[in-house]
Amino acid sequence: MPESKSPVLEPHTQAFIDSLTAQGGEPLYKLSYPAARQILEDLQAAPVAKLPAEVEERVLLVGPTGEVPATPAARTAIRLAANKLSEALSSAAERRIAA
Repeated sequence: MPESKSPVLEPHTQAFIDSLTAQGGEPLYKLSYPAARQILEDLQAAPVAKLPAEVEERVLLVGPTGEVPATPAARTAIRLAANKLSEALSSAAERRIAA
């Protein structure tokens, strides 16, 4: 069986590539930077279907100021700090038991 020189793409990706090919026009790599940038900006400006989500603003009553916004990064930092504190307390308790 002869090897194919073209890549095998996932069906949705192949359909996207086929639709671009059907539209004609120059490939991005042959365009000037401003023209290629404009095409990509136009593509990204198209509406996108989004899944429903519940977003909730929270403020945690912790920290030196007494309040910290509960952003995902803040929640991760608090969780990591709590884990380290828990490990330190467990380690201290084990040392006391062993003594």
